[in-house]
Amino acid sequence: MPCRSDHMEPHALEAESHRVAKHIIYLFTILSIPLPSGVVEAAASMYGDSSKCDTFTRILCDTISGELAADVEAVMYNGRNPKARQLADWWGTHKEADVIRRQKETAEAAERRELLDSLTPRQRALLNIHD
Repeated sequence: MPCRSDHMEPHALEAESHRVAKHIIYLFTILSIPLPSGVVEAAASMYGDSSKCDTFTRILCDTISGELAADVEAVMYNGRNPKARQLADWWGTHKEADVIRRQKETAEAAERRELLDSLTPRQRALLNIHD
């Protein structure tokens, strides 16, 4: 079997951090917002920066849904610009994932509350639960 280099491909988290960093650069540059630390480096590397993926995602999400929402929408929904379309696609996928995550968190919290409510006072004391 010949040697291969497929182990060098970026993993999903690395690719996502790279993609989000590029979206931040595109959006922030047009809106004249200073770029957060590490974004340029993550966008330049095909491996991104997986340790900052959640931070980058939070920054981009907060910016899109924040105070500048009208300005962001004007940039993001420019159908003639491929980068704008990619950002809009990312945003749609991100919003869907947020809905699923919130539903899961709500269901888990309800299950936890139900379980805690079913415990006797003695069981609560043994488990050191005081709420």
